[in-house]
Amino acid sequence: MIVIRMNRRHGLLEIDGHAGYAEKGKDIVCAAVSALACPLVGYVSGSVEREDGHMSFQAEKMSTRARGAFDCAYGGFALLAEGYPAHVTLIGN
Repeated sequence: MIVIRMNRRHGLLEIDGHAGYAEKGKDIVCAAVSALACPLVGYVSGSVEREDGHMSFQAEKMSTRARGAFDCAYGGFALLAEGYPAHVTLIGN
């Protein structure tokens, strides 16, 4: 199970766990979470920590640009949580 904690107002994102949808390297749910998180981290200035099964990100400043990026990522995470409820949980706003 992947647990995504997000606070769009404060520019916080934390992702923990593995989806367990398929074997490593073939897990489309893990790939989808990464496909949403990586551009956010690359687009918005901030500090990121990564290790196996964990990623946390704190935006430096919540500009209009950063807020839009967080809103977009949140929408994608919400769709994943809805489509794969046994594999993804989204907590926050």
